[in-house]
Amino acid sequence: MDAAADGVGGTQTPGYTYDMPAHDSSPAACMARLRVAFELHEAGTEMKRLQLRRENPGAEEAEIQRLLAAWMSHRPGAEFGDGEGRPVPWPRR
Repeated sequence: MDAAADGVGGTQTPGYTYDMPAHDSSPAACMARLRVAFELHEAGTEMKRLQLRRENPGAEEAEIQRLLAAWMSHRPGAEFGDGEGRPVPWPRR
């Protein structure tokens, strides 16, 4: 597979390689990881939008957007986020 076409949406994030050390805290590495996180969020959101379209074939775009916003604001099974542990007040002092 071509390195330029193995990322989200057929493009690879500039400056990011899949074997990049996770402990690299240089500004370039942090920016590359953040870009990847944003691309993954966009890809996941688009996947959910497509699922909602399949489940609601007659829905207008505004209805799909409303369903997507509702799903993002109330995630069954992840009401307190995706992390493990118990909810704590924030900010912690």
